[in-house]
Amino acid sequence: MQKNAISKTNFYTLFIYIFSLLLLPSCATEQWYQAERECRVVGDQYYPPNIQRMLVTKTYWVDVMDGYDCLKNKQEERCRVHNKRVPQYYQAWEDIDINVEARHRYVDYCVAEVCKQRYGNVDCE
Repeated sequence: MQKNAISKTNFYTLFIYIFSLLLLPSCATEQWYQAERECRVVGDQYYPPNIQRMLVTKTYWVDVMDGYDCLKNKQEERCRVHNKRVPQYYQAWEDIDINVEARHRYVDYCVAEVCKQRYGNVDCE
Protein backbone atom coordinates (compact mmCIF):
# COMPACT_ATOMS: atom_id res chain seq x y z
CA MET A 1 0.00 0.00 0.00
CA GLN A 2 2.91 2.36 0.68
CA LYS A 3 4.08 1.99 -2.93
CA ASN A 4 0.63 3.05 -4.15
CA ALA A 5 0.71 6.16 -1.96
CA ILE A 6 4.10 7.13 -3.37
CA SER A 7 2.87 6.48 -6.88
CA LYS A 8 -0.22 8.64 -6.29
CA THR A 9 1.96 11.45 -4.90
CA ASN A 10 4.22 11.25 -7.94
CA PHE A 11 1.18 11.40 -10.21
CA TYR A 12 -0.14 14.55 -8.54
CA THR A 13 3.31 16.15 -8.63
CA LEU A 14 3.64 15.36 -12.32
CA PHE A 15 0.13 16.70 -12.99
CA ILE A 16 0.90 20.00 -11.24
CA TYR A 17 4.24 20.27 -13.05
CA ILE A 18 2.66 19.70 -16.48
CA PHE A 19 -0.23 22.04 -15.71
CA SER A 20 2.25 24.74 -14.62
CA LEU A 21 4.26 24.27 -17.81
CA LEU A 22 1.09 24.72 -19.87
CA LEU A 23 0.23 27.96 -18.09
CA LEU A 24 3.75 29.40 -17.91
CA PRO A 25 4.34 30.03 -21.62
CA SER A 26 0.90 31.59 -22.07
CA CYS A 27 2.18 34.91 -20.73
CA ALA A 28 5.82 34.59 -21.79
CA THR A 29 7.53 37.12 -24.01
CA GLU A 30 9.19 36.39 -27.34
CA GLN A 31 12.55 36.85 -25.59
CA TRP A 32 11.59 34.13 -23.11
CA TYR A 33 10.70 31.77 -25.98
CA GLN A 34 14.05 32.48 -27.63
CA ALA A 35 15.94 31.73 -24.39
CA GLU A 36 13.89 28.56 -23.92
CA ARG A 37 14.69 27.35 -27.45
CA GLU A 38 18.41 27.97 -26.92
CA CYS A 39 18.40 26.17 -23.57
CA ARG A 40 16.35 23.24 -24.86
CA VAL A 41 19.01 22.51 -27.52
CA VAL A 42 21.72 22.40 -24.87
CA GLY A 43 19.48 20.46 -22.45
CA ASP A 44 18.81 17.83 -25.12
CA GLN A 45 22.57 17.42 -25.57
CA TYR A 46 23.32 17.17 -21.84
CA TYR A 47 20.32 14.95 -21.06
CA PRO A 48 19.34 13.05 -24.22
CA PRO A 49 16.25 10.83 -24.10
CA ASN A 50 17.09 7.62 -22.25
CA ILE A 51 14.10 5.35 -22.76
CA GLN A 52 13.87 2.35 -20.45
CA ARG A 53 11.12 -0.20 -19.99
CA MET A 54 9.87 -0.05 -16.41
CA LEU A 55 7.16 -1.68 -14.37
CA VAL A 56 4.81 1.04 -13.10
CA THR A 57 1.71 1.04 -10.93
CA LYS A 58 -1.42 2.28 -12.70
CA THR A 59 -4.92 2.92 -11.44
CA TYR A 60 -8.42 2.38 -12.72
CA TRP A 61 -11.63 3.19 -10.87
CA VAL A 62 -14.56 0.88 -10.21
CA ASP A 63 -17.97 1.46 -8.66
CA VAL A 64 -18.78 -0.71 -5.64
CA MET A 65 -21.97 -0.82 -3.62
CA ASP A 66 -21.65 1.21 -0.47
CA GLY A 67 -25.09 0.55 1.01
CA TYR A 68 -28.58 1.80 0.40
CA ASP A 69 -31.30 3.86 1.99
CA CYS A 70 -35.06 3.61 1.82
CA LEU A 71 -37.75 6.25 1.96
CA LYS A 72 -41.08 5.03 3.21
CA ASN A 73 -44.41 6.76 2.98
CA LYS A 74 -47.99 5.52 3.37
CA GLN A 75 -48.32 4.07 -0.14
CA GLU A 76 -44.84 2.84 -1.05
CA GLU A 77 -41.27 2.29 -0.06
CA ARG A 78 -38.47 3.41 -2.40
CA CYS A 79 -34.92 2.25 -1.91
CA ARG A 80 -31.78 3.67 -3.46
CA VAL A 81 -28.44 1.94 -3.82
CA HIS A 82 -25.36 4.03 -3.05
CA ASN A 83 -22.14 3.39 -4.93
CA LYS A 84 -18.68 4.70 -4.29
CA ARG A 85 -15.70 4.78 -6.61
CA VAL A 86 -12.62 2.97 -5.37
CA PRO A 87 -9.22 2.73 -7.01
CA GLN A 88 -7.90 -0.58 -8.28
CA TYR A 89 -4.17 -0.80 -8.83
CA TYR A 90 -2.33 -2.90 -11.37
CA GLN A 91 1.19 -3.23 -12.72
CA ALA A 92 2.06 -2.49 -16.36
CA TRP A 93 5.23 -2.14 -18.38
CA GLU A 94 5.87 1.30 -19.89
CA ASP A 95 8.66 2.92 -21.85
CA ILE A 96 9.82 5.87 -19.74
CA ASP A 97 12.39 8.58 -20.48
CA ILE A 98 14.38 8.63 -17.25
CA ASN A 99 16.16 11.88 -18.20
CA VAL A 100 13.01 13.96 -18.68
CA GLU A 101 12.97 15.51 -15.19
CA ALA A 102 16.67 16.40 -15.23
CA ARG A 103 16.29 17.89 -18.72
CA HIS A 104 13.30 20.02 -17.66
CA ARG A 105 15.09 21.22 -14.51
CA TYR A 106 18.16 22.15 -16.57
CA VAL A 107 16.09 24.04 -19.16
CA ASP A 108 14.15 25.93 -16.46
CA TYR A 109 17.36 26.90 -14.68
CA CYS A 110 19.08 27.84 -17.94
CA VAL A 111 16.16 30.04 -19.10
CA ALA A 112 16.14 31.89 -15.77
CA GLU A 113 19.90 32.47 -15.94
CA VAL A 114 19.84 33.61 -19.59
CA CYS A 115 16.97 35.99 -18.86
CA LYS A 116 18.74 37.40 -15.78
CA GLN A 117 21.94 37.97 -17.77
CA ARG A 118 20.26 39.55 -20.81
CA TYR A 119 17.28 41.41 -19.29
CA GLY A 120 17.94 41.60 -15.56
CA ASN A 121 14.94 39.43 -14.56
CA VAL A 122 13.82 35.80 -14.90
CA ASP A 123 10.82 36.70 -17.10
CA CYS A 124 12.87 38.16 -19.97
CA GLU A 125 10.92 41.42 -19.82
